[in-house]
Amino acid sequence: MSMKIKILFLLIIGSAFTAKTQDLVLNNYNLSPLQLNPALAGNSCGTRVATNMQTFVGKGQIGGDFSAFSGSVDGSIKLADTWKLGGGYRYFQD
Repeated sequence: MSMKIKILFLLIIGSAFTAKTQDLVLNNYNLSPLQLNPALAGNSCGTRVATNMQTFVGKGQIGGDFSAFSGSVDGSIKLADTWKLGGGYRYFQD
């Protein structure tokens, strides 16, 4: 193995132990069907847009404030009388 690959491997393994992340916590995620189940993309009668945002102001174990935003767009294209092609896009920001 070359030295570049070894260094890259060590950086990836090292970042797994030092990264600090949080799970995306949202309420009312059932109002965003694309987030609930990506297979539902394009099953509506038109274009569907959904947004979801949550902010938390707290102290203690959490250690401060955080906010999370999620947005999705999905729709379908009619290819023939009985065929549809559905697709969608989701965006998350912590």
